[in-house]
Amino acid sequence: MRKRIWRMSEDRFDYVKPRLELSTEKVELTGIECEPVDGFFVLRSTNGVSVSGIVYSSNPYVICTTPQFEGTENRITFKTMDVKFQDGDVLDGEFTIVTNQNEIKLPYTITFVGARLTT
Repeated sequence: MRKRIWRMSEDRFDYVKPRLELSTEKVELTGIECEPVDGFFVLRSTNGVSVSGIVYSSNPYVICTTPQFEGTENRITFKTMDVKFQDGDVLDGEFTIVTNQNEIKLPYTITFVGARLTT
C-alpha cells in the first residue's frame, strides 16, 4: 500500500485493473469433530498486474490466517477456531476479498463428521 501511495504522489496512477481468478468457485471442506480445520484457496491475476488487498470471513468461527496479500499469485489460508464442533455441525459463510479496484465474494461450507474408528 505504501508503494501505491508513493506512486500516486509522483502522479503515477494504476489504470490497468487486474483480472482475477480464484482456484475454486466455492470452498467445501469436511472436518473431523472436535478438531480444527485448515484450508486455503488461491487468488491469481491472469494479466500479470499485481493485486493487493485483504480478506475477511463472514463467520466468526472461520479465521483468515493470511488476511493481507500482494502479488500476482496469492495463497490465502484460513482455519476454524479451536471449538469442539460435533458431528453434523456446519459452518456456512463467505470470504470477502477486497482488492485494488475489485471486490469478490467466495462462499464456503465446512461440515463436521464423527470420528471414524479403524481396526
